Amino acid sequence: VIEKAELQNVHVEQNGELFYNGKEQSATTKKQADVTFGSSEQVQFTYGLSEDGTFTDSVPAFKNRGSYFVYYKPNYNDYVGILEVIIQPGNLAGATVTISPETSVYTGQEQTPSSVKVVLGDVTLPESDYEILYRREGQENGFVTPKDAGTYQVMITGTDNLLGSWKWETFTITKSSPTIQVKSTYTREF
Repeated sequence: VIEKAELQNVHVEQNGELFYNGKEQSATTKKQADVTFGSSEQVQFTYGLSEDGTFTDSVPAFKNRGSYFVYYKPNYNDYVGILEVIIQPGNLAGATVTISPETSVYTGQEQTPSSVKVVLGDVTLPESDYEILYRREGQENGFVTPKDAGTYQVMITGTDNLLGSWKWETFTITKSSPTIQVKSTYTREF
């Protein structure tokens, strides 16, 4: 009778931290499994999104900040474990922000840049990843919509995937040049 190899101390965990970067990421893992008897073959693990679903050699990839549960199986016996994959919020500090235009001329109307592009690494982030707020230079609290001539601090603040991070840029509204029209009436008698 050939007995099935037995495992002890079976454990798989995420190795290192993952941070949101706008792309799908797969966790690297630390694996532990001791074969008590029956085989000298190295223990291999496969991973799946459900206990009875398809399993592959790679840990599934995830994109957004959050905690994900992945099932794992060693290549011995019927053991199934759960690996928690955590993606932490990303940070806007390393992002490149492009505001266009950076300067506008006073019109008497509220105005903001027509385009704000936020790039983290090599990924242009969707607008749902951040919120744009404005504060007039020298203003200590609260936010406004730019209208009057002056310099405004533009705060790009992370939402969900970038929660707790922000980046500052500037937007300026310059004074307009007044247009003066002169109407004259000239009469001449003959």
